[in-house]
Amino acid sequence: MKNSLLKLAKANKNLVVLSAGNSRCEDFAKFFPDRHFVFGPTEANIVSCAVAFALAGRLPIVLGSADFLVSRAFDQILNDICIPNLNVKIFAVGQTGEVLEKCISVFPNLKFERVDKFKKLDELMKEYGPAYVNLDEL
Repeated sequence: MKNSLLKLAKANKNLVVLSAGNSRCEDFAKFFPDRHFVFGPTEANIVSCAVAFALAGRLPIVLGSADFLVSRAFDQILNDICIPNLNVKIFAVGQTGEVLEKCISVFPNLKFERVDKFKKLDELMKEYGPAYVNLDEL
């Protein structure tokens, strides 16, 4: 995944990564320091900033812990990303709780994936619209 992000960022100058901290994106930050933003454990704020980046024509990727992203930014993901159908990609690391996963998987316009290693990253990034990818590890 890390190498895929670097490859995508080289091909797409509008791609930005917003993380909650421990996202293990040191390589991305090294090569693209002006396109990597670390917020700390403020998931709702991260998602709101991703909305602003999307509205400004950027392609934001939000990285964070699955349970924290869904539980702390539930309303922002639904109301600010999915309903207006914004092009924001969320990569949630770890297991999402069963109830939260059922809720988020039916959000309007949201492409929901749960995989151990995401191999269709290029395809997902080319598709317009919100996406939530639950990864076992980054």
